[in-house]
Amino acid sequence: MGWKQNYKQCVTCGVSFPVSPSSGKTTCSKECSSIRKSKAQSKDMVGVRPEGSRLTVLELYDTIKGHGNRYLCQCDCGKRVVVRSSSLRSGNTRSCGCIHDEALSKNVQKAYPIMFVEGTHIQRIKVKQPQENNTSGIRGVGWHRRLGKWQARITFKRKQYCLGTYSDINKAAEARREAEERLFGEFLEWYNSRGRGANN
Repeated sequence: MGWKQNYKQCVTCGVSFPVSPSSGKTTCSKECSSIRKSKAQSKDMVGVRPEGSRLTVLELYDTIKGHGNRYLCQCDCGKRVVVRSSSLRSGNTRSCGCIHDEALSKNVQKAYPIMFVEGTHIQRIKVKQPQENNTSGIRGVGWHRRLGKWQARITFKRKQYCLGTYSDINKAAEARREAEERLFGEFLEWYNSRGRGANN
């Protein structure tokens, strides 16, 4: 004799579904079970501040199928950011980004005394190659669209100097070279002598 069909009401969606007398199922499908678990986890995360984190979970932001929940979080610095639950739980995301910015700022401050002297980037003035955005192929020389001429410039000790505009690119390049010899040359000679003195 077969067993009598029983029905239960799904705790997630409310739909009645057939079960065996001994079944402990409370949801009608795996999808409902997943939704229920997601809702439970979302309630668990609200108000949580993971250990070592600057983020406090404010509320469930949304749920992305296959990726789980995302939460709106408040950072100690005052900014708000949306973070995945997996990143919060694993500790991969611990702030709105301010921790990374602070670390970068500290590294720059440590490197600054070595890289810069009197506002001048030592390695940059030693390099002869033009920067990637240079269109003339000559460092410090660019095309002035309004005047329709080549313009020579140089930056030294945080100040930019205009060296004139020229119809001939070679004259603009020459003006730039002369300025480099006059400004960079004397400065590097002083810098190198200072270094030798410090080592002696």
